[in-house]
Amino acid sequence: MQVELEEKTTEYYIAAVEQEEYDWIFKMNDGAIGKEPWVTIDTWCEQTFGEQGVWGGPAGQWKRMGPKYFFQTDQERMFFVLRWT
Repeated sequence: MQVELEEKTTEYYIAAVEQEEYDWIFKMNDGAIGKEPWVTIDTWCEQTFGEQGVWGGPAGQWKRMGPKYFFQTDQERMFFVLRWT
């Protein structure tokens, strides 16, 4: 999977999963909804970094918006990149 790094323009370090590999549509997969690539990535992020933060919530938590993952530190972002590339 290709992951692109974006320049830090906000308080977050951003890693974007390649758009073609990011499945936007929930599909029925063996009768279960949600078996998409990002569900696996989100589960790994929760196990590694803790619960996903809420926008406007406390700092120190990772967040996802679409295919983009937002991290508080560059070290967390690079760990994400190493795992998913």
